[in-house]
This record gives sequence, structure tokens and C-alpha cells, in this order.
Amino acid sequence: MKKIKTPIALVIILAVAVISVIAGQLFVMAKEQEFTSYEATATVQEPEATEETVEETGLSLDGDLTYVIEVPTDMKLTLNGSSVESKYVTESDVEASNFWDNEGRDFVPTVDVYTIEGLSEEPEAESGYALLEDQITGNYLYGEEVTDSTTLNKIISDAETMASYPAQDASLSEVSAIADTSSTWYKRYSTIPNYWFTSHSVHEFSNQEVLKAIQQSDDTMVAHVIFDYYASNSDVERTWHCGYQLTYHLVDDTWKVVGIETNSLLNPAQEH
Repeated sequence: MKKIKTPIALVIILAVAVISVIAGQLFVMAKEQEFTSYEATATVQEPEATEETVEETGLSLDGDLTYVIEVPTDMKLTLNGSSVESKYVTESDVEASNFWDNEGRDFVPTVDVYTIEGLSEEPEAESGYALLEDQITGNYLYGEEVTDSTTLNKIISDAETMASYPAQDASLSEVSAIADTSSTWYKRYSTIPNYWFTSHSVHEFSNQEVLKAIQQSDDTMVAHVIFDYYASNSDVERTWHCGYQLTYHLVDDTWKVVGIETNSLLNPAQEH
């Protein structure tokens, strides 16, 4: 019986196809050692720009990008110096996507979802506000920008605590001190075994920075924070370039973490 040989060309074609599929998605490892995949929201469109659409939105709509923007309910969306009309709203009064792990809780902010097609670049929020790309869905989150140094320093400190626990450099009690312990995220996080990390005598953080932070309501906030984590022992040493999206709820006048998404690609030092 003759063996059927697969043509080399076909093998190459199949290999290229597999590589293309893998390259099409970005996989993000969360602390609970799960993977979340998401696709970029900028999609290729072929809109026809008119003078009317440019005047109504204050945006040039002759590009091929689509932005999905979540705006806190009752907050006006202003981009590139102009108010965006409500006709661009595709969903109303829905829960903000970065609170997916807290669905139905009374503090979760509601948003109106705007879908704007035909953009050629990321639009600019008005002064005092900012756009932040949700690391779960790829939607853009809109809200009042957080600039208070005390709050920004807390975000950095919280991120360091989150990174320290899996490396056995911080205790679970330290994590619980900065978290909403009733959240689904914390209940899952607290069960993570943290004995897998290689023992080390030296560890340190550097290049900490809050890239952007916004409030989605008076008592909710979301931030992107990056840092480098270095660890070494007598045999090996390594630096990790880390990036987190931290979602917060204000509890008794203290910001508590209710969700975390990890994405090292937020950190410019991470090779893309």
C-alpha cells in the first residue's frame, strides 16, 4: 500500500494559514492564569464623507476606522471640540464593559454607546476628559480625567501589590486591603496558588506610570498603569514589562479594586 505524500507547497500554505490565524488575535494572560482574547475595534469601512457629516460631528469622516465609545449616561460626548449628536448612539443605558465581572451590582455605571464610522485617527476628547481603550472589549471608555497625584500614586502602589502576590513578595492580606473583597474578581484571585514563581532574593519595581485614568461616575474609576518588575537569585535574573487595566469602586471614601486585566503591550518597553 503506497503512502500518500503531502505536497510541500500544501504544507507551506497550511502553515501560513495557521500563522495568520494566530497573528489575528491578541491573548492576554490574567492573574488567574486565564486568557482573554479581544480584537481591535478599528475596522475597515468604506464610508462616504459629506460636508454635512463633518459639520455635525466636528470630525472628518473620510477615513476607514470605526470607534465604539462608551459614554457615562447623561454625559455629553465632545470630540475634537464639537459635541457629537445622539443619532450616533447605538445602545443606551447599558453597563460599562470594563465592569463585566461585577454585572448587576448597584455601583456599576451605565453608559450610552456611540458608534462613529469613517474616522482616520483616534479622536481627541475635550479638555478635562479622556478616552481609554478597554482591554476587555476594545471599546473606548470616556470620562473625566483623573489627575490628582494622590490617586495616581495609589494606582501605582496597587499595581505593585497585584504583581507582588503571585511572586510571593506580598501576602493575600495585602491584596485584600486594596480590593473590594466581595467582588467576583477578588474571590477568584484569592484562590490562585502563588508557589509556582521561582524563589528569588532580589526584586524591585521601576518605570511606574499611570498612562491614563478616568472616572466613569462619582464612585467608579478605571486606569491603565505600567511598570517594570525585576527579580533575581544567584542563578538567573529577569525583567518583566507589565501593563494593567485596574477598575475601581469607591468604598467608604477609599478606592478599591474590583477588576484587573493584564496586557503587557500597554507597556512601550514590551516588544510587539
